[in-house]
Amino acid sequence: MIGALYAGLSGLKNHQTKINVIGHNLSNINTIGFKKSRVVFREAFSQTLKAAVAAQGDRGGVNPQSVGTGSQIGSIDVLQRNGSAQTTDMPTDLMFRGKGHFVLEVPAGGTKAQEESSRSIKASSIRAFTRNGNFGIDQSGDLVYRPNGYKVLGWQADPVTGEVNTANPDAISSVSFPFMRSISRKTSYVQFASNLDARAGAVEVVSDGGTGLMSSVTPAQDGGNLRPGSHKVRVERAEGADAFTASLDGGESLSIVDSTVTFSDEDGRQLVTLKFGDEIKTGTASLEYISKFHKTEIGIFDGLGQRHDAEITFTKESVQTNGTVNPAGTWRWNIESEHITDAQIVTDDDE
Repeated sequence: MIGALYAGLSGLKNHQTKINVIGHNLSNINTIGFKKSRVVFREAFSQTLKAAVAAQGDRGGVNPQSVGTGSQIGSIDVLQRNGSAQTTDMPTDLMFRGKGHFVLEVPAGGTKAQEESSRSIKASSIRAFTRNGNFGIDQSGDLVYRPNGYKVLGWQADPVTGEVNTANPDAISSVSFPFMRSISRKTSYVQFASNLDARAGAVEVVSDGGTGLMSSVTPAQDGGNLRPGSHKVRVERAEGADAFTASLDGGESLSIVDSTVTFSDEDGRQLVTLKFGDEIKTGTASLEYISKFHKTEIGIFDGLGQRHDAEITFTKESVQTNGTVNPAGTWRWNIESEHITDAQIVTDDDE
């Protein structure tokens, strides 16, 4: 009875090992260069209860009597099969088709991080082997293994004939691309294009709603105080009264005087002035304010080669000449950024 339990337990333990290997395979399904493993079982040694008896004279032989003791792990094999090709858009990423490994140079006295990262490859005292083609170019122009910085070894082509001599396996050296080496320099000049809305800073009448609203005027000095986007203007007239009132976005109702009404914020800064025609009626008009501010970001690099996002703010302002605001429809975009100074764009509303 005890033997049967131990035999069954050996099967459970071996299948647990197989499940562990399968779990390891699944967890590395996206690991570059990983090769899955398989578990092979074999029968454990049998316990002989009675030995075999050879045939004698007219008496036949008798087979031995034995009882199995369960199963055991025969081997755990790494299946060196080709994986599927994957597009990475990295010119230094490589892959093998067929047998073979990339050869890496293990530096003497490597750091602890390098020693730990080399556990996934078959490392010797001076060389390591991997199927992982995750390579890059270091500052010296050498091809290196990205996970730990080990240099990739290979045969260099003859600079004159372009031929590669692979006859001597000990003649391999680090693969160098000196023409790909570059020194990090901070950004000194940037040229970019951005669409700037010529309507910026204006309040457009989307629909008069039958109120007789004709146009709107946004003061150049205060236009940025109005919230960008859609706005509603409600025109009403009290019963029995001749005067009309208007409210902006459900706010305070103001009297329309000489077909004009001006709205201001809580600090008294003028937001927008609305003009009506000769015939004013009750209703709701729709407005849209296009902000005079436009923000964008560009990428720049510092002297260490690190990328930073620089925010640039464009502000539309009317050009003033001799005290006259916006002559001939001319306006100007001012540029504000901690990285850009003294830059301006001058254009025309008609362009």
